[in-house]
Amino acid sequence: MSRILAADDNKMVRLFYESVLTYLGQEHEICKNGLEALESFKREPAELVILDFDMPIMNGFDCCKAIRNLPEGVLVPIVIVSSHDDEEHISKGLDAGASDYLVKPVKEAHLIAKLKNCLKVSAFRKGECDLIKEHSLIGGRYRVERMLGSGSHSTVFLVSDIQAGEKHFALKMLKESASCEEISKPFFEIAGKVKELQSEEVVKILDIGQSGGRLYVVMEYLDGGDLSGILRRRKKINEAESAKMACDIAKGLNAFHAAGIIHLDIKPENILRDSVTGKFKLADFGLVTIRSTATMPLNAEIWSTLAYVPPEYFSENAEIGLESDIYSLGVTLYQCMTGDNPFLCERPAITMFRHMNFVPPLLDTCDRTLSSRMSSLVSSMMDKRMEARPTALDVAGRLEDIIATPEPIGSKISRPDASPEKAKEVSGTYALGKTDAKIRKIQKERGKVAHIEKIKVLSFAFLLSILVVLGCGIAGYYINVSFFEQHSAPGALVSVDCVKCGNMDNRRIDDITKSHCAKCGGQLGYAMKCSSCNKVFPLLPEKLDMIEDKAKAIAKIEKAHRCPACSSDKTAPIPFKFGQSVVLKQPRP
Repeated sequence: MSRILAADDNKMVRLFYESVLTYLGQEHEICKNGLEALESFKREPAELVILDFDMPIMNGFDCCKAIRNLPEGVLVPIVIVSSHDDEEHISKGLDAGASDYLVKPVKEAHLIAKLKNCLKVSAFRKGECDLIKEHSLIGGRYRVERMLGSGSHSTVFLVSDIQAGEKHFALKMLKESASCEEISKPFFEIAGKVKELQSEEVVKILDIGQSGGRLYVVMEYLDGGDLSGILRRRKKINEAESAKMACDIAKGLNAFHAAGIIHLDIKPENILRDSVTGKFKLADFGLVTIRSTATMPLNAEIWSTLAYVPPEYFSENAEIGLESDIYSLGVTLYQCMTGDNPFLCERPAITMFRHMNFVPPLLDTCDRTLSSRMSSLVSSMMDKRMEARPTALDVAGRLEDIIATPEPIGSKISRPDASPEKAKEVSGTYALGKTDAKIRKIQKERGKVAHIEKIKVLSFAFLLSILVVLGCGIAGYYINVSFFEQHSAPGALVSVDCVKCGNMDNRRIDDITKSHCAKCGGQLGYAMKCSSCNKVFPLLPEKLDMIEDKAKAIAKIEKAHRCPACSSDKTAPIPFKFGQSVVLKQPRP
């Protein structure tokens, strides 16, 4: 669910926006003028802004320019709406920084098309919009009220049960292509088993059915929103809140695993909050598997959640297991406390490569306020080896210990004793106005010499201050480059190795294919080390976007991971460590 900000001085247009955005399930705020919209955006940025051209106090163009001048508004899509359809006004709107221009009167189909285009949403299908507008009955009892969310596999509606006193529930309906016989049988089987789970940390399933050839499941409705919305508003969550959230979800996962069910889609969007109890619950069961282990096809539609997929998914020999959910929960927990998913990248191939090779920095090295116990737990949950990860029950227990006995942050620094008696003694010894007469006489006789000496001292102090300022500037530059820029720049912290000169360094890399050595300008690769011969070599991610066959893709990745010196497959990435010194090697031939 995205946050949309709209502004128009016409009440009828505001009601139109309110109606459409409400039944589409989008979080929104409707303002009367540009100034209200600007202040709202400053309080909480939006994913899309719709501005009328002519408004009192501040018009749409001025508001658009003001939003573009804000750090959060540089890339947000802005649509100008106006009754003027001439080239001059359209050019003026686009020159002001607008992403698109709509001519009034705005039709519902046009608005939905802009939402799909600007928000990169593909799930506003006409059939689903018709279900909402007509308040259709599903299964003969569930009346559709509005959309709660949508994805590539399904759409979630808020429905009223006409047989239960208009009580509200959430109804998840799979898209038509997901309602074939190959999916419907395991879907009913899995949903039935989840329905039998007795866990307060799992969203309860109340009904299962099929309507119009589409599968659906009815669940309890939680109005507290999901974890992704909380992260969007707050960027990150402190350790205590994150531990409580993860503890609830770990207990829910334990109920899943006890029933032999693997969730396989743990992510912030599937973690819901109960506003009444404050408890977090695990939701969405579209990609679960009933087995102690499972394998998944390469063409499975999981690209929207690739940033949380465990590394064993990409291995041809390994199998998906209960431990896979622990990895995904660990990534989610890491993101909650740092505000960053260390594996996420726009290119799927790089995200896959990071899952298989990149070891994120420990939490307590990224943020000194985070405890070592939490850092150790999250690190073990994201271990590349399935057998090294803790169970859901173990995770819940360790999190309960962290919540019950929080680790103190820092310690008070004791100050040296400075008693009033000692202060009085010092002030009496060097009190101003009590300088001995002989000292004043000597100073007067040697006035000229003292004046020259004073000039020398001042000159020396001036030169020394210049050196100190220069030294502080140089030190500040290196501190900024080595610490602050690494934390503010996008991408993950990794150890890199230059292909050309062999220079190793610690860098925050977003796309390794576009990164170059600061020393020689050569291409950078991830620093890898062979455990057989201790050879250190650079590794570049293979281009897998055009390879459809999973076996060929995996074979290409495995070949790239072999040691160039001894051809051993016992290689691993060199983990990033804060304070690690840069190792300079001999240039490669």
